[in-house]
Amino acid sequence: MAALANDSPHKEGNTCAALQELAKTLEAKGIDAEIFGIGLNTAGGCISCWKCSDRFMDKLFNSEFVWSRIKAFS
Repeated sequence: MAALANDSPHKEGNTCAALQELAKTLEAKGIDAEIFGIGLNTAGGCISCWKCSDRFMDKLFNSEFVWSRIKAFS
């Protein structure tokens, strides 16, 4: 099982399209894949400001939503 995290604030944007292609490739090789969005949760989408390393990383890694998705694949 592969967990593919979409960090984009655009739920159906280019990142999602790329992850969908990756998921198709993985599934063709017999690997289940699920895409889940974190761009609209916790820290929001990436704008390349690098403030996440100071302000949001603890929120992201302490997020019940993110950990519930990680645990689902354990």
